[in-house]
Amino acid sequence: MADDDFHWIDADSPDLVTAAGFWRKAKPPKLEEQVVYSVKSMEALQSNHSHLLQNKQSMFFFKNTNSSMQYDISTGYWTEISKQDPMMEATVHLFDKWIPITACIESIHGSGAYMSRYITLYIHATVENAIGGAPGFPPIFVYLSGGISLGIGVRVGVSKLYTLLFSCSINAGEVAQLFVRPSFIKVPDLKIVKYKFKKKRLNKVGTRYIKSFKMLALDAPEHQCWVSRDVSDLQCKGTISRKVKVHLGGKPKLDNYGLLQQ
Repeated sequence: MADDDFHWIDADSPDLVTAAGFWRKAKPPKLEEQVVYSVKSMEALQSNHSHLLQNKQSMFFFKNTNSSMQYDISTGYWTEISKQDPMMEATVHLFDKWIPITACIESIHGSGAYMSRYITLYIHATVENAIGGAPGFPPIFVYLSGGISLGIGVRVGVSKLYTLLFSCSINAGEVAQLFVRPSFIKVPDLKIVKYKFKKKRLNKVGTRYIKSFKMLALDAPEHQCWVSRDVSDLQCKGTISRKVKVHLGGKPKLDNYGLLQQ
């Protein structure tokens, strides 16, 4: 999994983490990075590093179970995320269509040119609920996308802002247009366990299960400059926006969404 946006700290290494939860030899995280403490087990976290749970912005990765834990601000519980079947892998899939993000650039009357430019765009994923109402992910997928990423080993989310570099040569008589093709991740069935932190211990509150679902892949999407002498090969007359919306199908299914099961 790409470590972009994550700052990893091995909490089991005495050289890196002090009793106050600060690092000695490790580089401090950048402002935009999420701190992830890698810990031998949940029991080790409680026995040796319970002070780290005081910071609700932190995330944890448990080496013995390959699961993650993150604080869910929507429920007020620490939430462990793992695959129901440890052997199941998340899979990456490309959307079947390329999406134009600029108007057509003409060189019909010119002598041609080489184009190189950075384009900033925002990609947002939507889903439909069971009764066809307004699209949107359940809050758990928005607030815990980082924990889901750690739990499945692939960076996923609901939306992201990208800055992409496009380059291409446009010969005389040609027309160019810039396109992107995002990817989505098919997330395997997940197990979600909620905990309440009290008296330096994580007390289990309930468990729930989530069927396999799709999320937006946060790696940079495929992006290309298309060049043609025939404008019908491009989408010059379409509506162009730097806010790209991609549809992932039905809303993820949770057991008794909003309720915890003992």
